[in-house]
Amino acid sequence: MHERRCVERRWIYQSALLSVPQLKFIGTCRLRDLTEKGAGIRIEKLPLLPIEFELSIDGFLSRKQCQLIWRQGDFVGVRFR
Repeated sequence: MHERRCVERRWIYQSALLSVPQLKFIGTCRLRDLTEKGAGIRIEKLPLLPIEFELSIDGFLSRKQCQLIWRQGDFVGVRFR
């Protein structure tokens, strides 16, 4: 399969926290791949996801602002803002 990304993707299998501040919602997800510009995330039991949300891999010591780019079932691609 031909890779179209301009930055190298790192495959990762790690739990992360997803936060939607406007809805006062925090949930768990699984990070599947990561670049400096975005990530692939497996979200479970989350039928709706807003276009913008926050992601943390260190228990909210730091946060990444995310923009939803695409979704296929429970797998989503996000761009870091």
